[in-house]
Amino acid sequence: MAINKVFLASPQGDEIREVEATTESLSPLMSQGWHQVPAPTVTAQPGIIRDSEESGVSVVVVPSTSRISPSGDCR
Repeated sequence: MAINKVFLASPQGDEIREVEATTESLSPLMSQGWHQVPAPTVTAQPGIIRDSEESGVSVVVVPSTSRISPSGDCR
């Protein structure tokens, strides 16, 4: 049986998590203010891939589509 997953955004909007779509997983997060959002889309090719030998986790860094000008303005 396939496990269904959904994406939730934090109350502050600074984090998105993919979690199992079960009552046990969703209820605690939603009671803390997390809310469902559409799946994020990746518009750029994956960048640097780092492997952590200690934890066995691979991390893919996706470049941001926004740019910061020398004056500090985001574009």
